[in-house]
Amino acid sequence: MHVFVFTVSYFGDSYCVLKPFQDVSTFELSLLMKTNRRNGLLLLAAGTDDYLFLELHNGKVQARMNLGVGEVILSSTPGVQLNNLLDHKISLKLTEDTLTMTIDETFSTYVPISPDGEELNIDVGIWLGGTGNLDASYLSNAIPPFRGCMTDVKFESHRFDILSNAFKECHDTKESCSSEFEAADGETTSFTTPQSFISFPTWSKATGGSRTLEFLMKTTIEDALLAFHPGLEDNFIAIGVMGGYIKGIVDFGNGMEVIDNTHVQVEDDQWHRVQIQITEKAFEVHVDSQVASLPLDSSQKLDLVGNLYLGGIQEKMKEVFRESGSLSRAEEEVTAESFIGCMGEIKVNNKDRSLQDALVTKDIHIKCEGEEYDYSNYDDEETVTTAPPVFIGFDQTELPEQHCFPDEHTPGVFKNVTKLLDVSPLLVPEGGEVFIGIKNLNPTFDLSAAGMQKSQIMVTLKTDPFYGLVDINTNNKRFLKFTLQDLLHADQIQMDVVAQGIDNLPECLKSPQSYLLPVEIIPVNDIPQFSGGEITITERGRTKLSPSLIKILETDTRCDGLVVTVTSEPPLEVGYLENDRQPGVPITEFTCRDLKDGKIYFVHKGGDRQRNTLEVSDGQSESHSATFNLVATTPHMKIVTNTGLTLTQGSNASIGIQNLALISNPRNGDILFNITQPLLYGKLNVMTDYGVYKQVTSFHQSDLEQERIRYFSTDSTDQEDIVVERIQFNAHLGHYTLWNNTFMVNIMPAQVKVSTLVPLEVYGGEMKMIKQAQLLAEVKGERVNPELVKYVLVTPPTLGVLQLLDTQLGEGDVFTQMDILDNTLSYKVRVQRAVDNVDSFQFRVVSQDKYSPCIHAPVLTNEMLTVLQGGEETINKNYLWVHTPEMGDFVYQITQGPKHGRIMRESPPGMPRFEGAIRIFSNEDLELDRSDEFHFSAFDQEAQGSYDHETIKSIFKITIQTKNDHVPVRVVDKVLNVVRHGQRLLTTDVIQFKDEDSGFNDSQIVYAREGILSGNIVSAINPSQPLFRFTQADMRDKKVLFVHHGADQERFSLQVSDGFHKTTAILQIQASEPYLRLVNNTMIVIDHGATKTLNTTLLSAETNLDITDDSEITFRITSAPEDGRIIVSGIEASEFTQEDLKKGVVSYEHNYESLKSKDSFTFEVQAEEKSEQGTFKIKVFKQGYRSEPQVTNHDVIISYEGEHTVITQDHLKVEQADILPTDMVFTVKVPPRLGHVVKMTNGSDADSPVLDYIHSFTQDDIDSGRILYVSAYIQLKEGHVYYMHDSSETTEDSFTLSASAYEIDRRSLAFTIAVTVQPVNDEPPKLTRNTGLEVLFGEEADITANMLQTQDDDTAAVHLVYHVERQRAAWWP
Repeated sequence: MHVFVFTVSYFGDSYCVLKPFQDVSTFELSLLMKTNRRNGLLLLAAGTDDYLFLELHNGKVQARMNLGVGEVILSSTPGVQLNNLLDHKISLKLTEDTLTMTIDETFSTYVPISPDGEELNIDVGIWLGGTGNLDASYLSNAIPPFRGCMTDVKFESHRFDILSNAFKECHDTKESCSSEFEAADGETTSFTTPQSFISFPTWSKATGGSRTLEFLMKTTIEDALLAFHPGLEDNFIAIGVMGGYIKGIVDFGNGMEVIDNTHVQVEDDQWHRVQIQITEKAFEVHVDSQVASLPLDSSQKLDLVGNLYLGGIQEKMKEVFRESGSLSRAEEEVTAESFIGCMGEIKVNNKDRSLQDALVTKDIHIKCEGEEYDYSNYDDEETVTTAPPVFIGFDQTELPEQHCFPDEHTPGVFKNVTKLLDVSPLLVPEGGEVFIGIKNLNPTFDLSAAGMQKSQIMVTLKTDPFYGLVDINTNNKRFLKFTLQDLLHADQIQMDVVAQGIDNLPECLKSPQSYLLPVEIIPVNDIPQFSGGEITITERGRTKLSPSLIKILETDTRCDGLVVTVTSEPPLEVGYLENDRQPGVPITEFTCRDLKDGKIYFVHKGGDRQRNTLEVSDGQSESHSATFNLVATTPHMKIVTNTGLTLTQGSNASIGIQNLALISNPRNGDILFNITQPLLYGKLNVMTDYGVYKQVTSFHQSDLEQERIRYFSTDSTDQEDIVVERIQFNAHLGHYTLWNNTFMVNIMPAQVKVSTLVPLEVYGGEMKMIKQAQLLAEVKGERVNPELVKYVLVTPPTLGVLQLLDTQLGEGDVFTQMDILDNTLSYKVRVQRAVDNVDSFQFRVVSQDKYSPCIHAPVLTNEMLTVLQGGEETINKNYLWVHTPEMGDFVYQITQGPKHGRIMRESPPGMPRFEGAIRIFSNEDLELDRSDEFHFSAFDQEAQGSYDHETIKSIFKITIQTKNDHVPVRVVDKVLNVVRHGQRLLTTDVIQFKDEDSGFNDSQIVYAREGILSGNIVSAINPSQPLFRFTQADMRDKKVLFVHHGADQERFSLQVSDGFHKTTAILQIQASEPYLRLVNNTMIVIDHGATKTLNTTLLSAETNLDITDDSEITFRITSAPEDGRIIVSGIEASEFTQEDLKKGVVSYEHNYESLKSKDSFTFEVQAEEKSEQGTFKIKVFKQGYRSEPQVTNHDVIISYEGEHTVITQDHLKVEQADILPTDMVFTVKVPPRLGHVVKMTNGSDADSPVLDYIHSFTQDDIDSGRILYVSAYIQLKEGHVYYMHDSSETTEDSFTLSASAYEIDRRSLAFTIAVTVQPVNDEPPKLTRNTGLEVLFGEEADITANMLQTQDDDTAAVHLVYHVERQRAAWWP
C-alpha cells in the first residue's frame, strides 16, 4: 500500500512531511497533480547536502538534483501546459546514468548523469507541497509552496515504495480535491472559522494612481476584519466591521487616518456592496449607495508591499505584522479577528478576482450557504408533487443524554420529573413566520404548584438555525419569533434551558439542560423566475447555452418539470435556437433538462447584438418574461492540452479534455474537430444518446468534455513494438480555424497472444471439438487461470455454428480457455455443398484488463501434390497455405515426415541447395517470390489534347526474389554444467544465435546434432524421445534436455542453420558431483540508520543441479541481524530467493537506535538437496563520520603478449580507515579490450591452480598475488586465424602450437588443439563392378556383390540404395 494513493489538497501554505531515511542509487518517482498556478513545490527529498526538487517553474515541471557532485537540472517538454486545472501525471526515473522525466506517459526528456556510484542520501525527510519550517542551505532559491491537488505519490527504489512505512505529518491539507481551485469569477465564498482568510498578490496602484477594492459581503458578525494590507515602514491599510458598520484605516507613515461609514448597518445577514477607493486626494468607503469620504494630503504616498489579505490574516503573519507595528496600531480601531460570513464579486482595481487568483487560503469554501438552488443536488428520480403540502422532517443532531434521579428528599411536585421541558416540533410555512410558544417548549411539571413563574425558566439560544432567524421580542410579553428565508429545508434550533431562583428545585434540575427544537417546514409552490442578462455568443458559429447563462430561479419543481418558451426571437437570417438532437432545426421551446444536459445551442448567422425573450413554466404557473441580450464576439482559440493517448493493441480508451482540450473566446463556443486523414490502426467512435458507439470523422469539444469519444484499436497484425497513430485534425470555431494539428495515439503490443491457431478439418455434417491443439491463447509473462481467458465472438462462422455444449454461440457471446480444455466447444457444419469449402470466425481474447487484437480463425489450403517416381516438385501456396486477413507469417512444423521421400528447402537461382531434410518452414518459404507493381498509362503524344485521343492504362507486375545474406552469429557461449550421470535443461542461457536478416525470426533457427559420446539430447516433455533437430524456440521454451553419461568433459558440434546458411557451434559439457556454491558474498558498508539494497553482485550462488529458474535457489536466514532487519518487497522476512536478489527487492535496514559499528546475519542457501552456509557482513558508519577511500598506488603494469602478469599492491592499492583489505572490493566496470582479469584459485590438485574469469576482487586478493592480467593474441582476438580442411574424408584432426616472443627470446610450452570435422555428403557413388546375370526362362537367381558393386567414399554401404527404373520381362520379389 502506498501512502498517498488518495487525493490531497494543498492551499498555498500547506505541506506534508515524511521521514523515510533512505539512500537510493536508482528510483522511480510518480504523482498526479492539478493546478492553475505557474510555480509551486511538488516534492523535496532532502538530505544534509543531497537533495531532489520536483517543482512547477513557469508552467513547466523542473527537477533539480544534487548527489553531492553538483546540481543537475531537467525540465519537462516545452509547450506542454501543466497549469490548466487538468490532471497531469509526472514521472521521474533515475537509472545508473540517466535522469528521465515523462509527462502524461507521453512527453519525455532526459539528462545524462555521471556514473560515479553516488547515491541520493535522504537523511532529513521528504516534503510534499511545501517545506514548512525546514532550514537548509539549498532552500535559498526554492520556489513557493504548491496550491492545487496531488494524488498517488509514489517514490520507489528497486520496486519498494520508500514512503509506504514512513511516518507522515500533514499541516493545513485536506483529503480530496477542493472545488475552490476551479472557482469562477464572481463566485461567492464562505468564511467559516475564526482562522479563515484569503491572500491575493500585492494591491498595486491602478492607472491614474488610485486603488480600488470592491466586494459583496453578508454577515451577522458585528466586529470582524475584512481586509488588511501591510506596507513599507509604518504604511498599511485596514478595513473592518465595528459595531455593525464599515470602518477604514490608512497610514501613510505619519499617523492613522480613520473613516467610518455609519449610514448602513451590515450585520443584518443581507448582501451589501462595499467599495474602498484611495486616490491622491481622498479616502472613500462606499456601502451600497451611501458614501463616507475623508480628504487626503496629495503629497503623501502609500507604499504597500506583500499580500492583500481578505477576511482575516494568516496566524503566523499576525505576529510579524504586530512586531512591525502596523497590525498593533490597526487593532486600536478594528479587531484582527477573522470575518465569518460570505463574500462575492471581488474586484481589485476594477478587475475580477476569484479563488483561482488566490495565493493562500484557509477554511473557506465556494458558495454561500443557502444562497442558490442547485438542480444537480436533487435526485431526479424522485416523484414530484406540489399539492398537498408535505412536512419535511430534519435529521436531528444527537445531544448528550441527561439523567435526573429523584430521591426520598425530592418534593412531591418533582417526583416523576427528569427534565425541565417537553419539546414539540415547530411547524413553519415556507417563507413564513410563527411564534415559538408554550406548546413547543412545555414545562414537565406544574409551575404554580412548584411556586415558579414562567420568567424563571431562562432559555438561551446556543446556535442560529441553518435556514432561518430567531427574533427575541421583549416589548410586552416574552416570545421567540422565528422567520424563514424562502428555502426548502428542514431546520432546528439548539438552546440551553435553566430554572432560576427556586430553592427546593432538585440539584439535577438546577444545572443548564440542552434541547433541540425541531423545525418542520411546509413547502409552498413558487412561481418560477428567470434571471436575465447578457450572453456572449460565437460570431457566425454555435454557442452552447447552460444553466449558468440562463438562470432559472425556482425551488420546488424538478428540472424535468420546467419548460422554457421563446416569446420573442431574432429573424432566422440572424440566428436561432436549436436542439443538438436535431441540428439545423429552429426551436421555440425546450426543457430545463435539455438546457442542463447541454443540448441547447444558439446558432449565429449575422449581426452584432440580438435579443431573445423567454418565459419559464412549471405546468401550473408561468414566470414573467425575461430578455437576454446576445452579443456576438469574434472567435479565437488555442490548444492548451494535447497529451496524446496510450493504450494496448486491441483495446479502446476514451479521449477527454485531459488528453485534448482547447480554450476559446467565447468560452462556451462550440468547437468542431474534423479528422483530415484516414486512420491506419484504429477508428474513432462517439457514444450516441442511445448508448451505442458509431464511427465518426468529426466531433465536438463537448464530446471530449463528456468523455464520449473513444479510440478503438482495430489493427490485428502481430505487433512487436509500439506503433503510433497520428490523428490529423483541424479545429473550427465559427469562421476561425486551427489548421493541421496532430493527436498521437501510442499503441502498445498486445499482452494477450494467440500462441496456437490450427485450422480444423471437418467432413460433411460432422461435429468436431475445438481443442487446445487448435486454439490456445496466453498472457505475456503471466500464468492465468484458464477461466479468466475469455474469447469474445466478433463474427460467427457462416457455413457452420460454434456450440458450447448444446448452446449455439452468436455475435458477442463468450467462451473461455477452460471450455476448450474441458472439450465443450465444438464446430458443426450447417451448410453442406458438393465441393470443398472453407469457413472461419473472428474473435477477440480478453483476460481481465488485457486484450488481444481481433483475430480470424485461419483458412487452410491443402491440395494433393503429384510427383513422378524419383522426381521432385515444388510445394507452393497453391498446394499448402494457411492465412488470415491479418496474419500471414505462419510457421509449419512437420510432425511426421514422408515415408518415401524428404522435404527440402529450395534456394534462389545460382545458390547451392541445402540437401538435408527440413522439419520447419514458413509461408515465406512457400512464397519464394515477392511481388511489386506500378500503374502506367500510354497515349499518342501527337494526338494529346485532341478530342478523341486514346489512352491505355495498365499495371506492370514485378517479382522480387527473397534474399538471405546473413549467417547466424552466436551471441551466448557458456559451458553447460551438469551433475554427473544427471540431466539439465539446455536453454538460450547457454547457447544462442542471432540472424540479422530482415524479418527473420530468431526462434526459427534450427540446431542439428550427431552422436554425443558423453550423453544425449532428448525432449524435456518425453525424455525417451531423442532430439536430433530442435529450434531456438524449443530451447527458449525449456523443451530441450541434456542427459549425461560417460566422460566428465566433452565438446561436440552442433550444425546451426537459418534454412539457407549453415554454421557450426561447439557446445562444451562439464559434468561433476552435485554442487551449490556461493560466488558472491561481499560485505556492504552502510550509513547509520540507512537502508541498502542487496542484489546478486553482493550475494549469489550457482549450481549444476537441474533447476528451471533462480526462484528454486532459496536463502534462509539462520541468525537474523542484531541491529537491523531484512526487508523483502517491503515486508520483513527471514527467507528470500535468488530471483528476489535479481529483481532488487531484498534490502537490509539498519536500526537507527543501535550504536554498534558492525552487524551480520548467517544464512543457508539451498537448491534441491544441496545447501551451503554463509555469513553476510555489514559495516555501519555513523552519519558524518565515514572516511573516504584513498588510492595510494595506481601504476601501469607491463604484460607480454600471451603471458600472465600478476597485479600486485605496488600496481594497485586502495586504503580506508576502519576497512580491512578483505572488505575493500573492486568492481570491473569496463573489461580490458586485449585481455582478461582473472583470479588464481586452488584446483582439486594442489599443484594445478585454476584461473577464473572475474568481475570483482578485493585488496586482499591483490596483496596475496591472486589477481592476474592475461593478454590475448591479437590475431586470435580479431578472428584472423583459420583452420582449412583438405576435403578428405577424415573426421578428426589435431595440431600443436607454441607461442614465441623473438625480441626477448622467450617461448611458451607446446599445446595441442583437437579438431572435429563434420562430414558432408559431397562424393558421388562409383560403380566398381557390373558383370551382368544369365538366368533360364522361368527361373530366379540372386544378384550378389560379385556381380554388382558400388563404392562411395563418404557413405556407408548400408546406406547405398539402388532404384530400378525400368524392366521388361522380369519381376522383383
